[in-house]
Amino acid sequence: WARGHLDLSIFQSDLRMKPLRALLLPAMAIWTPLVWQWGLSRTGRRESLLHELWKVVKIVAVGSVVLFAVTFALRGFDVSRSFLLLFAGTNLVALAASRTMATWYRHYSRKLGHDRVFVVIAGTGQMARHHAAEIASHPEWGVDTLGFLAEHPGVRLEHVGDKPVLGSIADLAKIVSEKVVDEVHIAVSRKTLERLDEP
Repeated sequence: WARGHLDLSIFQSDLRMKPLRALLLPAMAIWTPLVWQWGLSRTGRRESLLHELWKVVKIVAVGSVVLFAVTFALRGFDVSRSFLLLFAGTNLVALAASRTMATWYRHYSRKLGHDRVFVVIAGTGQMARHHAAEIASHPEWGVDTLGFLAEHPGVRLEHVGDKPVLGSIADLAKIVSEKVVDEVHIAVSRKTLERLDEP
């Protein structure tokens, strides 16, 4: 595409098809593990666009350095440094654009109610309330809070904010069996957590 649509006269001698085909296999072999290593193929719900773009920068930087070293070591590749720089820049722009569009689409669809995750928050104290407020302030995460679990079975509390108290932490197994719960977020103090771990 670049050969047919862009004025790349300064790279004309570099854009011969034979070295380009030879370069494709090592480029794929280098980029694939880097994409996996930095998790670009699996995006967390709470990751921001800036975090995604930082991943892209690291992948392209490391990948380009390794590719430069490979082409230097294997002198059978008839590819100049100017072309490798062009490749790195094009790769950076293409990856950044694709991740920007993918992140925008995910956030937009989640705000519309798609791709939801239903969570229960174990705890009713300040930590749990703060966590619920953080979830509510980020609709692009696609996380719905079903309710809270009280730390103690005897606590009589019907609501925390606008969310119901579904029972106590001791009722967790029963609640999970009755409702669609994807995740349980623990938001209790260390002391309470240690007490819950006791047999």
